Amino acid sequence: MRVLLSCLAVLTISTASAAPRKVAATGFTVMAVDGWTDKTVGADLSLVNGPDFALRASLLPAIAERVAKAVKDPKECASFTADFAKSMNADSAKGGITTISKRSICEMTATLAGNVMVALTFPVGSGVGSSGAVVLCIAAAKAPDKKRLEECRTMAASLALDPKAKPAATAAYTTSKQTGGVTRVTAGKAQMDLPAGWIVKDGSAGQLFSATKGNAVLSFTRVERPFKGDTEANCKKLAGAAGGQAGVTGDGRILKLRPGNACLVSVETDKIANVAAYINVPGAAEHVLISCLSMDKDLAVLKECGVALGTLAFP
Repeated sequence: MRVLLSCLAVLTISTASAAPRKVAATGFTVMAVDGWTDKTVGADLSLVNGPDFALRASLLPAIAERVAKAVKDPKECASFTADFAKSMNADSAKGGITTISKRSICEMTATLAGNVMVALTFPVGSGVGSSGAVVLCIAAAKAPDKKRLEECRTMAASLALDPKAKPAATAAYTTSKQTGGVTRVTAGKAQMDLPAGWIVKDGSAGQLFSATKGNAVLSFTRVERPFKGDTEANCKKLAGAAGGQAGVTGDGRILKLRPGNACLVSVETDKIANVAAYINVPGAAEHVLISCLSMDKDLAVLKECGVALGTLAFP
């Protein structure tokens, strides 16, 4: 566990409220239920509700044909569920065909990094413009609110193609190329350098941005201070809570960085390595959260996350 702390997600979801309305990603829309906030900034659609619930919707044309079969044949749905769960390293996956708002859907329920996840897949459009829709409803709780999950399922079923649809928000970051293939990312007042090979993309669920390399995801989020006093004891308490969500023991310690103290939290299961740093923002009553999730526990990639963390600055 300590080796992970020396390298570098915790699911982080922001809070707000919203009235029922149509929200858009690139090329499609969803009808948002009251209380869900639009966090979409790119091709995928992102909604959040409080600190524990998130919806993520994507269009995947490559799976259109298979999904069309999966919503008609229980065996095809079961096969797709098994493959989809394996691709996401999800546990305890169960799938079956269901109907929501008169739409036939292949639905999977599973756990992912200690969170409850419901994945709804179905075909949208026809002919050349057809695609497969994948909507993830994620609840950061062992016993999630059933009402919120039903709201998420209803919103998923409302997905509709719209070639003119664009997200209301724009990307919350900028990038510039540095020597050696390094990508410098600027988000708000923060700046961080990503080693060569990392691909920067729009974030979701309140993230300012995320980046991927292989089976690893690094994300950058602004959050309120989750622990007070910046003490070792408070950091370990935060780590214990994070580990408890995944059903394991979390490890945490205070790390001194250029911008200020950070609480470095590590959670490791038999399948994933999940490391997050909560960093004091100079002059603000908030933290920046930099998290790194490796789906195959690749220590080399985790070390690169640590390298990126070491470059964090507020110039």
